[in-house]
Amino acid sequence: NRILLTTDTYNHPTTYKSKYAVIKFDFSIIDTKSSAGSIKIDFRLCAIKGISDFYKRYPDIIPQELKDLAKATETTFDDVIETYYFNDDKFKQTAEILEEFLVSLKEQKIPYNIMVLINENDNFTNGVLEQDKGFLYGVVNPSKEIFSFYKTLLSYHHEGVIKKIFSVSTFKSILNVDTKDTDLVLNEAAGFTKDEVLQVIKETVEPTLCKSSIDELLDIIISRFEGYSFSNNANQKVIKPSSVFKFLQDLEDNFGNDPDYAQSVSRDYGNHILYTCLKLMPKEVSDKLVDTIIKKNPLYLEDSVAIGKGGPSTQLSYDEGVALLYYLGFLTVMPHAEVKHSFGEVNPLKNYLKFPNQYTEFQYLKYLL
Repeated sequence: NRILLTTDTYNHPTTYKSKYAVIKFDFSIIDTKSSAGSIKIDFRLCAIKGISDFYKRYPDIIPQELKDLAKATETTFDDVIETYYFNDDKFKQTAEILEEFLVSLKEQKIPYNIMVLINENDNFTNGVLEQDKGFLYGVVNPSKEIFSFYKTLLSYHHEGVIKKIFSVSTFKSILNVDTKDTDLVLNEAAGFTKDEVLQVIKETVEPTLCKSSIDELLDIIISRFEGYSFSNNANQKVIKPSSVFKFLQDLEDNFGNDPDYAQSVSRDYGNHILYTCLKLMPKEVSDKLVDTIIKKNPLYLEDSVAIGKGGPSTQLSYDEGVALLYYLGFLTVMPHAEVKHSFGEVNPLKNYLKFPNQYTEFQYLKYLL
């Protein structure tokens, strides 16, 4: 077997190397099968852990108040941070903890740019979706922990205190859906282009051990998985890297034979998430949604849609369902040039969505069957 080593970035660093102080928040470990109250506590603890980790990596930034507290109590720095921030009398919400932390960085005028990395992973999202719309609304509505936390982050990003935010997070996205991003560089950076897929195949597949040629493998991957766009003006579609690597792993497990398509779909955990999302909608809504997609008619989405905007209820509205499926990767932007070619006219003020590719279409069909 040949192993792909991602060394290109390491060997060719950009001018931004070592220019950022990084704050890391990992919410993927939160147990979403517990109560909303427990999720709130876990969310706060994860945020505090991120702040503690930041200070330990950049000790010169630690506020004097916290240094004095650690010295006076003769306890570990982790304990000092948790005791200081996990104080309901002083901090009613996690957002208030984050705000004090960011204000401190702002006032110190630290010699770094600030980058925030957020890992929510699918674990957090999936667990919440498996409950009901009411529970989802309770987690993300404006008065709650998660909404206010991300709102504070974005506020300080706009203010310039935070220079970059890289978020593997569905909740940040569904709070305010916006498909009008016109950054074409960002669009192509969101996945593998056709040329990049070819490069990955060449670096990972041993031709003598594979029943298909390199070009045949490329055609199979493109036909099944290509189709994601993240801009109304996108001129190149991309593929989720995880789909490429999963296909190549299945190819290896199948001794070089083309992986069984139906089996691959059946094993994909995404099926479970798709079913869960559609079941969060009234039947007439999910039926209309699936029918529209299968008939290859484009879906329309308003400029912004906030989950729970209409207040708490047990199920998602049509717009909320479309927005959620888009951010979970079951729908993608249909560029305006493609809309015009397929349907003859395009409203430049509208956002058009469709299913991304053959693989995702098969998932919808499997749901119908």
